[in-house]
Amino acid sequence: MEKMIQYLIKYNLLFIIPIDKLFFLASNVPEGTKLSKELIAFNYAKKSPFKNPFICYYQEENSLYVWFTKAQPFKALFVVPESFFIYKALQDMGDGIFVFKGETQLLFVMKNKRLLGQFQVNDASEITVAQEEYSLENITTLSSAEYNDFLKKGLKKLKLHDLKQFVNIDFSKEKVQDFILQKLTYPLVAALVFYMLVTFSQAYFMQNKIEKLTREYKTLQQQNTKTKEMIAHHNQVVEKLNSFAKEELQAINPLQIVYDLNKIILPTDKAKVVYLDITSNLVQLRIQTKKDDGIKYLQRLNKLAYVKEVIITNTYTRRGGIKVYNYTITLNRSIK
Repeated sequence: MEKMIQYLIKYNLLFIIPIDKLFFLASNVPEGTKLSKELIAFNYAKKSPFKNPFICYYQEENSLYVWFTKAQPFKALFVVPESFFIYKALQDMGDGIFVFKGETQLLFVMKNKRLLGQFQVNDASEITVAQEEYSLENITTLSSAEYNDFLKKGLKKLKLHDLKQFVNIDFSKEKVQDFILQKLTYPLVAALVFYMLVTFSQAYFMQNKIEKLTREYKTLQQQNTKTKEMIAHHNQVVEKLNSFAKEELQAINPLQIVYDLNKIILPTDKAKVVYLDITSNLVQLRIQTKKDDGIKYLQRLNKLAYVKEVIITNTYTRRGGIKVYNYTITLNRSIK
Protein backbone atom coordinates (compact mmCIF):
# COMPACT_ATOMS: atom_id res chain seq x y z
CA MET A 1 0.00 0.00 0.00
CA GLU A 2 2.90 2.35 0.78
CA LYS A 3 4.30 1.92 -2.74
CA MET A 4 0.88 2.64 -4.20
CA ILE A 5 0.65 5.88 -2.19
CA GLN A 6 4.08 6.98 -3.43
CA TYR A 7 2.98 6.14 -6.99
CA LEU A 8 -0.19 8.24 -6.63
CA ILE A 9 1.76 11.20 -5.23
CA LYS A 10 4.44 10.91 -7.96
CA TYR A 11 1.88 11.13 -10.78
CA ASN A 12 -0.23 13.84 -9.09
CA LEU A 13 -3.11 11.46 -8.51
CA LEU A 14 -3.05 12.14 -4.76
CA PHE A 15 -2.91 15.64 -3.26
CA ILE A 16 -2.31 16.30 0.45
CA ILE A 17 -3.82 19.55 1.76
CA PRO A 18 -1.31 21.30 4.10
CA ILE A 19 -2.48 21.45 7.70
CA ASP A 20 -2.29 25.27 7.89
CA LYS A 21 -4.94 25.46 5.15
CA LEU A 22 -7.46 23.30 7.05
CA PHE A 23 -10.34 23.88 9.47
CA PHE A 24 -11.44 20.74 11.33
CA LEU A 25 -14.79 19.68 12.77
CA ALA A 26 -15.68 16.44 14.60
CA SER A 27 -19.23 15.18 15.00
CA ASN A 28 -21.24 12.08 15.79
CA VAL A 29 -23.70 10.40 13.43
CA PRO A 30 -25.99 7.37 13.88
CA GLU A 31 -24.26 4.12 12.97
CA GLY A 32 -25.18 2.93 9.49
CA THR A 33 -25.85 6.45 8.21
CA LYS A 34 -24.73 6.91 4.61
CA LEU A 35 -23.38 10.39 3.97
CA SER A 36 -22.50 12.33 0.84
CA LYS A 37 -20.46 15.48 0.27
CA GLU A 38 -23.68 17.35 -0.59
CA LEU A 39 -25.41 16.24 2.63
CA ILE A 40 -22.38 17.19 4.72
CA ALA A 41 -22.15 20.58 3.00
CA PHE A 42 -25.83 21.20 3.76
CA ASN A 43 -25.42 20.40 7.47
CA TYR A 44 -21.90 21.63 8.28
CA ALA A 45 -20.69 24.17 5.68
CA LYS A 46 -22.18 27.02 7.73
CA LYS A 47 -19.64 26.23 10.47
CA SER A 48 -16.71 26.67 8.10
CA PRO A 49 -14.68 29.92 8.17
CA PHE A 50 -14.43 29.67 4.35
CA LYS A 51 -17.17 30.70 1.92
CA ASN A 52 -18.36 27.77 -0.23
CA PRO A 53 -15.47 25.60 1.04
CA PHE A 54 -13.94 22.48 -0.46
CA ILE A 55 -14.88 19.62 1.88
CA CYS A 56 -13.08 16.39 2.78
CA TYR A 57 -14.72 13.97 5.17
CA TYR A 58 -14.03 10.61 6.80
CA GLN A 59 -16.65 8.44 8.50
CA GLU A 60 -15.63 5.83 11.05
CA GLU A 61 -18.54 3.93 12.67
CA ASN A 62 -20.55 6.68 14.40
CA SER A 63 -17.77 9.29 14.20
CA LEU A 64 -17.58 11.88 11.42
CA TYR A 65 -14.51 14.03 10.69
CA VAL A 66 -14.89 17.00 8.35
CA TRP A 67 -12.07 19.18 7.00
CA PHE A 68 -12.74 22.49 5.22
CA THR A 69 -10.36 24.44 3.02
CA LYS A 70 -10.71 27.31 0.55
CA ALA A 71 -12.64 26.31 -2.55
CA GLN A 72 -10.39 25.39 -5.47
CA PRO A 73 -10.49 22.90 -8.38
CA PHE A 74 -8.35 20.00 -7.16
CA LYS A 75 -7.35 17.95 -10.21
CA ALA A 76 -6.05 14.95 -8.25
CA LEU A 77 -8.03 11.72 -8.04
CA PHE A 78 -7.65 11.64 -4.23
CA VAL A 79 -7.54 14.71 -1.95
CA VAL A 80 -6.50 13.94 1.65
CA PRO A 81 -6.06 16.37 4.60
CA GLU A 82 -2.55 16.28 6.09
CA SER A 83 -3.94 16.07 9.62
CA PHE A 84 -5.68 12.79 8.72
CA PHE A 85 -2.29 11.07 8.62
CA ILE A 86 -1.36 12.58 12.00
CA TYR A 87 -4.65 11.28 13.40
CA LYS A 88 -3.90 7.75 12.12
CA ALA A 89 -0.45 7.89 13.74
CA LEU A 90 -1.85 9.13 17.08
CA GLN A 91 -4.44 6.34 17.39
CA ASP A 92 -1.91 4.13 19.21
CA MET A 93 -0.82 6.88 21.62
CA GLY A 94 -3.80 6.70 24.02
CA ASP A 95 -6.03 9.49 25.29
CA GLY A 96 -4.61 12.98 25.71
CA ILE A 97 -3.68 16.31 24.19
CA PHE A 98 -0.73 16.25 21.80
CA VAL A 99 1.06 19.53 21.08
CA PHE A 100 3.60 19.80 18.25
CA LYS A 101 6.01 22.71 18.81
CA GLY A 102 7.21 24.89 15.94
CA GLU A 103 6.62 28.32 14.40
CA THR A 104 2.95 27.48 14.87
CA GLN A 105 1.92 25.16 17.68
CA LEU A 106 -0.48 22.42 16.56
CA LEU A 107 -2.80 20.79 19.08
CA PHE A 108 -4.57 17.45 18.58
CA VAL A 109 -7.17 16.01 20.98
CA MET A 110 -7.46 12.20 21.07
CA LYS A 111 -9.99 10.26 23.12
CA ASN A 112 -10.99 6.59 22.72
CA LYS A 113 -8.85 6.48 19.54
CA ARG A 114 -10.98 9.24 18.05
CA LEU A 115 -9.88 12.70 16.90
CA LEU A 116 -12.01 15.26 18.75
CA GLY A 117 -10.15 18.47 17.98
CA GLN A 118 -7.40 20.02 15.88
CA PHE A 119 -6.28 23.61 16.59
CA GLN A 120 -3.48 26.10 16.18
CA VAL A 121 -2.61 27.50 19.63
CA ASN A 122 -0.67 30.58 20.67
CA ASP A 123 -0.12 30.16 24.42
CA ALA A 124 -0.46 27.72 27.31
CA SER A 125 -3.84 29.07 28.40
CA GLU A 126 -5.46 27.74 25.24
CA ILE A 127 -4.08 24.29 26.05
CA THR A 128 -5.64 24.60 29.52
CA VAL A 129 -8.98 25.48 27.92
CA ALA A 130 -8.74 22.36 25.75
CA GLN A 131 -8.00 20.23 28.84
CA GLU A 132 -11.14 21.50 30.57
CA GLU A 133 -13.32 21.30 27.47
CA TYR A 134 -12.44 17.68 26.70
CA SER A 135 -11.84 16.53 30.30
CA LEU A 136 -8.27 15.39 29.61
CA GLU A 137 -5.22 15.80 31.86
CA ASN A 138 -2.45 14.15 29.87
CA ILE A 139 -0.43 16.56 27.67
CA THR A 140 2.30 15.27 25.35
CA THR A 141 4.68 17.82 23.81
CA LEU A 142 6.42 16.89 20.56
CA SER A 143 8.84 18.65 18.22
CA SER A 144 8.38 19.70 14.60
CA ALA A 145 10.80 16.92 13.60
CA GLU A 146 8.60 14.37 15.36
CA TYR A 147 5.64 15.81 13.46
CA ASN A 148 7.28 14.68 10.21
CA ASP A 149 7.85 11.23 11.73
CA PHE A 150 4.19 10.99 12.70
CA LEU A 151 3.20 12.10 9.19
CA LYS A 152 5.25 9.27 7.65
CA LYS A 153 3.82 6.80 10.16
CA GLY A 154 0.28 7.87 9.26
CA LEU A 155 1.04 7.43 5.55
CA LYS A 156 2.16 3.83 6.23
CA LYS A 157 -1.04 3.10 8.15
CA LEU A 158 -3.31 4.30 5.33
CA LYS A 159 -5.59 1.52 4.04
CA LEU A 160 -7.46 1.19 0.76
CA HIS A 161 -10.86 1.62 2.45
CA ASP A 162 -9.52 4.87 4.01
CA LEU A 163 -8.40 6.18 0.63
CA LYS A 164 -11.80 5.43 -0.97
CA GLN A 165 -13.44 8.03 1.29
CA PHE A 166 -11.25 10.77 -0.19
CA VAL A 167 -12.05 10.11 -3.86
CA ASN A 168 -12.37 13.41 -5.72
CA ILE A 169 -14.31 12.49 -8.89
CA ASP A 170 -17.31 14.06 -10.58
CA PHE A 171 -19.03 11.21 -12.43
CA SER A 172 -20.80 13.45 -14.95
CA LYS A 173 -20.22 12.47 -18.58
CA GLU A 174 -18.08 15.53 -19.36
CA LYS A 175 -15.88 15.07 -16.28
CA VAL A 176 -15.31 11.40 -17.05
CA GLN A 177 -14.23 12.26 -20.61
CA ASP A 178 -11.84 14.97 -19.35
CA PHE A 179 -10.35 12.61 -16.78
CA ILE A 180 -9.76 9.87 -19.38
CA LEU A 181 -8.06 12.30 -21.77
CA GLN A 182 -5.82 13.71 -19.04
CA LYS A 183 -4.86 10.50 -17.18
CA LEU A 184 -5.02 7.71 -19.79
CA THR A 185 -1.22 7.66 -20.03
CA TYR A 186 -0.93 6.24 -16.49
CA PRO A 187 -1.18 2.45 -16.09
CA LEU A 188 -3.23 2.72 -12.90
CA VAL A 189 -5.99 4.61 -14.68
CA ALA A 190 -7.10 1.55 -16.70
CA ALA A 191 -8.76 0.10 -13.59
CA LEU A 192 -10.12 3.48 -12.56
CA VAL A 193 -11.63 4.09 -16.01
CA PHE A 194 -13.47 0.77 -15.82
CA TYR A 195 -14.81 1.70 -12.37
CA MET A 196 -15.99 5.09 -13.62
CA LEU A 197 -17.66 3.63 -16.72
CA VAL A 198 -19.62 1.15 -14.60
CA THR A 199 -20.68 3.92 -12.23
CA PHE A 200 -21.61 6.24 -15.11
CA SER A 201 -23.69 3.47 -16.75
CA GLN A 202 -25.56 2.89 -13.52
CA ALA A 203 -26.21 6.61 -13.16
CA TYR A 204 -27.40 6.81 -16.80
CA PHE A 205 -30.00 4.03 -16.39
CA MET A 206 -31.10 5.40 -13.03
CA GLN A 207 -31.58 8.82 -14.59
CA ASN A 208 -33.79 7.34 -17.36
CA LYS A 209 -35.84 5.53 -14.74
CA ILE A 210 -36.25 8.73 -12.73
CA GLU A 211 -37.39 10.64 -15.82
CA LYS A 212 -39.95 7.92 -16.66
CA LEU A 213 -41.35 7.91 -13.11
CA THR A 214 -41.46 11.71 -13.14
CA ARG A 215 -43.57 11.70 -16.34
CA GLU A 216 -45.96 9.15 -14.85
CA TYR A 217 -46.23 11.18 -11.67
CA LYS A 218 -47.04 14.37 -13.58
CA THR A 219 -49.78 12.56 -15.55
CA LEU A 220 -51.40 11.23 -12.36
CA GLN A 221 -51.05 14.64 -10.73
CA GLN A 222 -52.95 16.31 -13.55
CA GLN A 223 -55.75 13.71 -13.40
CA ASN A 224 -56.25 13.74 -9.64
CA THR A 225 -57.29 17.08 -8.15
CA LYS A 226 -57.63 15.65 -4.65
CA THR A 227 -54.03 14.47 -4.71
CA LYS A 228 -52.89 17.99 -5.61
CA GLU A 229 -54.94 19.42 -2.72
CA MET A 230 -53.42 16.90 -0.30
CA ILE A 231 -49.91 17.79 -1.48
CA ALA A 232 -50.64 21.50 -1.06
CA HIS A 233 -52.01 20.88 2.45
CA HIS A 234 -48.97 18.75 3.30
CA ASN A 235 -46.62 21.52 2.12
CA GLN A 236 -48.46 24.03 4.29
CA VAL A 237 -48.11 21.77 7.35
CA VAL A 238 -44.39 21.26 6.65
CA GLU A 239 -43.89 25.01 6.22
CA LYS A 240 -45.62 25.70 9.54
CA LEU A 241 -43.52 23.05 11.29
CA ASN A 242 -40.32 24.50 9.80
CA SER A 243 -41.38 27.99 10.84
CA PHE A 244 -42.15 26.76 14.37
CA ALA A 245 -38.80 24.97 14.59
CA LYS A 246 -36.94 28.03 13.33
CA GLU A 247 -38.68 30.48 15.66
CA GLU A 248 -39.09 28.34 18.79
CA LEU A 249 -36.93 25.24 18.83
CA GLN A 250 -33.64 26.75 17.70
CA ALA A 251 -33.63 29.73 20.04
CA ILE A 252 -30.74 30.06 22.48
CA ASN A 253 -31.34 29.87 26.23
CA PRO A 254 -29.91 33.06 27.83
CA LEU A 255 -28.85 31.07 30.92
CA GLN A 256 -26.64 28.97 28.65
CA ILE A 257 -25.06 32.16 27.30
CA VAL A 258 -24.42 33.51 30.81
CA TYR A 259 -22.86 30.17 31.80
CA ASP A 260 -20.64 29.98 28.71
CA LEU A 261 -19.48 33.61 28.91
CA ASN A 262 -18.35 33.16 32.51
CA LYS A 263 -16.75 29.81 31.69
CA ILE A 264 -14.31 31.37 29.20
CA ILE A 265 -12.53 33.06 32.10
CA LEU A 266 -10.29 30.60 33.92
CA PRO A 267 -9.44 30.89 37.65
CA THR A 268 -5.82 31.65 36.69
CA ASP A 269 -6.76 34.56 34.38
CA LYS A 270 -7.27 37.13 37.17
CA ALA A 271 -10.24 38.56 35.30
CA LYS A 272 -13.99 38.87 35.73
CA VAL A 273 -17.18 39.84 33.88
CA VAL A 274 -18.38 43.20 35.19
CA TYR A 275 -21.23 43.84 32.76
CA LEU A 276 -23.49 41.66 30.61
CA ASP A 277 -26.52 42.65 28.53
CA ILE A 278 -28.46 40.28 26.25
CA THR A 279 -31.06 41.51 23.75
CA SER A 280 -32.40 39.52 20.80
CA ASN A 281 -29.31 38.19 19.02
CA LEU A 282 -26.90 40.79 20.46
CA VAL A 283 -24.77 40.52 23.61
CA GLN A 284 -22.80 43.36 25.23
CA LEU A 285 -19.99 42.04 27.45
CA ARG A 286 -17.41 43.86 29.60
CA ILE A 287 -14.40 42.05 31.04
CA GLN A 288 -12.03 43.52 33.62
CA THR A 289 -8.52 42.07 33.80
CA LYS A 290 -5.00 42.85 35.01
CA LYS A 291 -3.41 41.67 31.77
CA ASP A 292 -3.39 42.78 28.11
CA ASP A 293 -5.26 39.67 27.01
CA GLY A 294 -8.37 41.02 25.33
CA ILE A 295 -7.59 39.09 22.13
CA LYS A 296 -7.44 35.83 24.10
CA TYR A 297 -11.04 36.24 25.28
CA LEU A 298 -12.11 37.26 21.78
CA GLN A 299 -10.69 33.98 20.43
CA ARG A 300 -12.44 31.98 23.13
CA LEU A 301 -15.75 33.71 22.43
CA ASN A 302 -15.42 32.91 18.72
CA LYS A 303 -15.24 29.19 19.56
CA LEU A 304 -18.80 29.18 20.99
CA ALA A 305 -20.99 27.34 18.47
CA TYR A 306 -23.82 29.88 18.46
CA VAL A 307 -21.58 32.96 18.07
CA LYS A 308 -21.61 34.54 14.62
CA GLU A 309 -19.21 37.46 15.18
CA VAL A 310 -17.27 39.09 18.02
CA ILE A 311 -15.66 42.53 17.98
CA ILE A 312 -13.87 44.56 20.64
CA THR A 313 -15.94 47.75 20.79
CA ASN A 314 -13.44 49.65 22.93
CA THR A 315 -10.89 49.26 25.70
CA TYR A 316 -9.49 51.52 28.39
CA THR A 317 -7.34 51.42 31.52
CA ARG A 318 -8.53 52.22 35.06
CA ARG A 319 -6.51 53.12 38.12
CA GLY A 320 -4.10 50.47 39.23
CA GLY A 321 -3.45 49.27 35.69
CA ILE A 322 -6.83 47.49 35.41
CA LYS A 323 -7.69 46.82 31.75
CA VAL A 324 -11.33 46.95 30.65
CA TYR A 325 -12.50 45.40 27.36
CA ASN A 326 -15.96 45.91 25.88
CA TYR A 327 -17.15 43.23 23.44
CA THR A 328 -20.13 43.21 21.08
CA ILE A 329 -21.19 39.64 20.27
CA THR A 330 -23.59 38.83 17.43
CA LEU A 331 -25.36 35.47 17.77
CA ASN A 332 -26.47 33.34 14.83
CA ARG A 333 -29.81 32.73 16.53
CA SER A 334 -32.16 34.80 18.66
CA ILE A 335 -32.57 34.53 22.43
CA LYS A 336 -35.42 32.37 23.65
